[in-house]
Order: sequence, then structure tokens, then C-alpha cells
Amino acid sequence: MKEKIKKIIIESAESCLEGFDISNLEFNVEISKGKDFGDFSTNLAMIYANRMKRSPQDVANFLTESLRRKKIFSKVAVAGPGFINLSLDFRFVNSFVSETLEKGSAYGSTKRKAPLRVILEYVSANPTGPIHVGHGRGAVIGSSLANILAFQNYDIQTEYYINDSGRQMDILALSVIHKFNDRKNNTTSKIEGTYKGSYVDQILDEYIKQYNFDKTFKSNIQLIDSNYDDNDKLLTKLIEESKENLGKEFDRIKNFCCSFIMSQIQTVLKKLRVNFNNFYSEKSLYRDGLVQKSIKKLESKGDTYKKDGAVWFASSKYNDEKDRVLVRADGSPTYFASDVAYHEIKFTRKNDILINIWGADHHGYITRLKGAISSLGLDPLRLEVLLVQFASLVMGKQKVSMSTRKGLFKTLDDLIDEVGADATRFFYLMSKADQSLDFDIELAKEESSKNPVYYIQYAHARLCSVIRQSGFENVSGPVSDQADIYDESERSLIFQIGNFPEVIKSAETNRDPSIVAQYLREFANLVHHNYVINKILVGDAEVRIARLQLANASKHVLANGLKLLGISSPEQM
Repeated sequence: MKEKIKKIIIESAESCLEGFDISNLEFNVEISKGKDFGDFSTNLAMIYANRMKRSPQDVANFLTESLRRKKIFSKVAVAGPGFINLSLDFRFVNSFVSETLEKGSAYGSTKRKAPLRVILEYVSANPTGPIHVGHGRGAVIGSSLANILAFQNYDIQTEYYINDSGRQMDILALSVIHKFNDRKNNTTSKIEGTYKGSYVDQILDEYIKQYNFDKTFKSNIQLIDSNYDDNDKLLTKLIEESKENLGKEFDRIKNFCCSFIMSQIQTVLKKLRVNFNNFYSEKSLYRDGLVQKSIKKLESKGDTYKKDGAVWFASSKYNDEKDRVLVRADGSPTYFASDVAYHEIKFTRKNDILINIWGADHHGYITRLKGAISSLGLDPLRLEVLLVQFASLVMGKQKVSMSTRKGLFKTLDDLIDEVGADATRFFYLMSKADQSLDFDIELAKEESSKNPVYYIQYAHARLCSVIRQSGFENVSGPVSDQADIYDESERSLIFQIGNFPEVIKSAETNRDPSIVAQYLREFANLVHHNYVINKILVGDAEVRIARLQLANASKHVLANGLKLLGISSPEQM
């Protein structure tokens, strides 16, 4: 609604104000704080007058005369130093009910004329353990954003980047191998840095079952040894020893670990209504020689150098705080090298925008990656990175500690089983991605107005119930032209219906699904309030039809908003 009014104000200004150029002016259209000041107000006259060295009152008077000729306004008045207060004609307000009923499940979408091609990459949790509640927030934000962009006519492809290459996968395989040795020798290896969770036992059990594995070996390395006081060196030596003893079996174990974990991750994400168009393997970048190709391109640009036996990318040339290693002294590429290759591939797939959703701890990674993209001759402005603060799980007012390596975490699967997919998704969206979030598990389970998702869904179910009772489940057609058919409570509700498309547009522009979640909380509150004070199934036929139309329109807004957030809209509760 606000955008429509702003457009009309601009049209009027262009017709009556000399030299008016909207490209050089920023003005506001705000909802008025009280009915004495109309429905909306604008400061355009003051902004323009200041720019043109004219009297704000004179400019406001000129603009007011033009605006009064617009049918959507019932009253236009100048206030204070040059504010213009606008009261909307009831027919314009009521038209939002008709528009919502007409568009139904499409209401709220302001589709782009030409769709933009977007790859949205999110979650991408390393396949070294079950996905936990800390990762769940990025999963829900990503899938909700994908829904919103698709609703706005983007050609959206969602992608999960699998870090299935490198040291962490070697450590996971080592963890499984030493778990096997411990079972055979009735011992417990105390190796710092390996993975400890019960899922390691699960992987081992499945591997033995599938491959009849029985290749224990005695390590020649003393776990407490002065030669390996550096734990990383110890892990490296243990991995090398395992590879030497097991040969190709080591790689098979490592691949099995990855497949096992990724299968679990995909199953849990589907329970949370998170789906991907594509899973991209880091290993494929090495298999296809793409990492080396990207490194050679950076070398050809003169942006690499050798130091201490390693190959470095001169990212400080691109405003990074220091240069970064691409290839270690032992000849193995870093994760940064494979990330550069991965993003180059995404650019070559003819996408207009790349959106990455990363944990907030990756903040420092953005500059170096955009620097590499620039060095490759690609446009870094086409890469958008959303940083997500991990959610903390609160149980009984106590935060739950989480660590994948130590096996101390609440799995996302457990959380979904405990509170349900709907509550899980909504609670992750209750604040902006870059703000910290405490997930109150007890509140998420509560079936009362204190629980926001329950409150919103109950508003939808309540409307569905009264519409069923009426016998007119598809009340359509124009709303009444009777000026006072809706009271102030109903008018406030219609205002918010009219604002719904702008809320979706804001969520799209800001890449922020929490805007929709917050709107739905406020809208549900208006629905419940109006339901209590305005009985719908009254004797007056015209009033009854008008209220049923408003109920139906409100139901569409709730259902459409919840669907964008991947949350169900039950008709009975």
C-alpha cells in the first residue's frame, strides 16, 4: 500500500513541481501515528523545497492541490512546517480485500518482468557428523529465502556444497578405524582431535555389515610420545599409517563415512522441509582438474607468489588484511583454493546472482574470496553473502553446549522430533540472521498464545472454521461500496492486508525472511482482535458477506505467508 501511495505522490509531483527529479530525492511516506493526522504522511514538500531553495509551505500547497484530484484520497492537508497528511478513500482501502480474493495463493507477489537466475548455496555443513541445531538456522533461512525469491519470479537453484575432500574427512575415517581397533583390543584410544560421537559407532557398524571389514592393525606410534607433542602432527602421522596399512580400504572407509553422514543430513533436512536442486562435491573439483585451473589463472594474473614452499594468493591487493595460502608446502591445496574454483564454476553457469549463506564466523572469508573472484576477471558484486549467527538451544533456562568433534550436541533431528518442523522453522526465523538467537524449546512446545507459531496457525484455523460454518467457503466478488461497512478494527486489518506485498518485497530486497515472520505475528494479533470484537456470522446479510470476505482475505494472507516460510497452515486445531 505504501509503495502505491508513493508512486501516486511522485506522479503528482512530476506534474506540478518544476524541475522535479525523483532520482535526486529521498523522501518518506509513513503511516500516521494518529487518525487526526490521516492515514499516511509525507515529507516530500520539505525535501524538495530544501533542494530548490523554496518555501516548504508553498511547495506543500502546490502538491496538495494536485493530490486532491486523486480519487484514492478522501482528504489531503498540509500540517506543520510542510508535512502533507493523506486520508485514504474507503473504496481504495476496501479494494485490497477484492484483490486478495481475486489473486488467492498468488497474492503478495510482485513478480519481476524478467527473472534473475540465482544460485543460492546454504547449509553446506561438513559431512563429519550429524547436522545439529546450530546449522538448522541457516537451513531454514535459506529455504525460506528460496521460497520468497521463487514467489517473486526469480529462477532459483538451491545448492549444497559438500566438503568431501581434505583433512577433516581423513580424520573422520581415522576415527572410525581407531574405533574398530579399540573394539578388537578392548581399549579406548585417547586421541585428541578425532570425532567421538556415537555416530562413529553407527558408521562402523554399517561398514562392517556391508563390507565384512576385519582388518585391525597395531599402531607403531605411541600416543604419548615426545616426537608428537604437536597434536596435528600426531593426527597426520596416524592418518599416514592408516593409509599405509589399509591401502585402498582407507579411501573406501572415507567415502563410506561421507555417504553415511550425507544420507542422514538429507533425511533430516527433508523432515525440516529443506530441499536442494543440487549437491556439489568438492572432490569433483579435483577430479576434473578445476582447482589447478583456477590457481593457474590466478598465477597468470600475477596475483600469486611462492613463500616458504607454499603458493600464496596476494589477497592484500584486494583489501584483505593479509595474503592467503592456496597450496601448502606439502603440495596440497587449501580449502580456500577449492572454494575459489567452486565459485568460478558457479559464475560460468550463467547466473546473475550468487547468494551464499554462511555462519557468522566466516566473516573474514568474504574479502579474500571476492578478491580472488576479481582476480579471475569476474564481478564480485554478483556475489552476496548472508552471515548467520548460530542459534543457541535453551532448555530450562540453560544453554546446551554443542561440539561436533566431542560429540556434545543436540541434533537437528532430535529438535524436530521434540517440537515439530513448524515450530522449529518459525523459531529460527524470529530474528534477523545476523542477530544471535536463543531457541527456547519449552516455549516452542507450548500450545498457547505465548507460542508465536501456534498463535499464527490458530488465527488461520479460526478463520477457516467460521468460513466453514457460514456455508460460503468461496465468497468472492467486489466488496460493499458502503463507506462504513468496515469499522476501525477491520480497516486496520485491511491496511495490513494491503501492506503484505510490500512486506514480501522487503524480504526479497533485504534477503531477510524474518521480516515475513514478524509481519505474520502482528497480522495474527489483528486477526484475533478483530475476531473477538466483530462477530462475523451476523444477521445483516451485507455486513455478514463483507466480514466473510475480510476473513477469507485474511486467511489467504496467513496461508501465503506461512507457505513462504515453509510452515503449514492447518484448517483445524
